[in-house]
Amino acid sequence: LEQSRFLNEDVKYQYQKICFHKGVQLFNDERYNDAIYYFNKSINVGDKNKLFYESYYWKGESYYNLNMFDDALSSYAMLTPGVSSLYGKSVYSQAYCYLKQKHFLDAISFFKKSIEFNKEQSILYDIYVRLGDSYFALNKYQSSVDYYSQAMNISGIEDDYAAYKKSNSYVLLGDYSNAIQSLNQLIDDFGDSNYLDDAIFDL
Repeated sequence: LEQSRFLNEDVKYQYQKICFHKGVQLFNDERYNDAIYYFNKSINVGDKNKLFYESYYWKGESYYNLNMFDDALSSYAMLTPGVSSLYGKSVYSQAYCYLKQKHFLDAISFFKKSIEFNKEQSILYDIYVRLGDSYFALNKYQSSVDYYSQAMNISGIEDDYAAYKKSNSYVLLGDYSNAIQSLNQLIDDFGDSNYLDDAIFDL
């Protein structure tokens, strides 16, 4: 197919499609550098169609898994509203890139932006927990309390973590009454939590 020089538009598209699916297969096999190679081949066909933008998204995901966050962000940036159904997912992924880089203000901005594109409860839950983490890292403890609370209202696998971080936030705010209430909730509701010993010690 590469030898055809893409004189035929159908051949050109089939080549782009084959490269994209090969990239996805390699991504699923956790061979991220090889996946990027094939995503680039798909992109370099040049037609800005669905496969073009999907290739950039999965190229970004590949870079993310390689901890190459700047490269991931550059790839995600190629997706804009209206041109790809993956734009919303790319916003969420960009938020995580900034979080990994400890660029907490950017992480907050993108996590908040991603809320409008993610209605699945498990994703919203994660967004709220990560917003709590980001605000905590910036010493914005009231905001961290608010987002950990929103996460716990949905409920998920990190509720014990959220309860513990929420209590820490209250302590740092000097609100010891609510801190004790939050720690007691952790002790009562999550008896097998990894945070339990710390919670008991804090009390």
